[in-house]
Amino acid sequence: MEIEDWLCGIAQAEAQLSPYLGKWLATETDNARLNLAAFIAHTDFAKPNRHPSDYWNNRPKLFDEVAAWVRSEAASRTCWSGVIAEKNAGTD
Repeated sequence: MEIEDWLCGIAQAEAQLSPYLGKWLATETDNARLNLAAFIAHTDFAKPNRHPSDYWNNRPKLFDEVAAWVRSEAASRTCWSGVIAEKNAGTD
């Protein structure tokens, strides 16, 4: 199951995703950071002109919440720290 699928599932039951997204950023493991990097790389949330499609059509506010979070400085910093850690791990 893809991360976006999990977020869609949570969005069906919750009015906000920020508590879950915040916990993701607070999880200081290489795995969490690399999953964030993969999520950003393999979804269109970082694209400024993307509009909700598929499931997100029914939850446009939550789509916008995830898109804003993906574009945030905190998510970017966490994502890049995961990419750098992965690159450095390969040089040992």
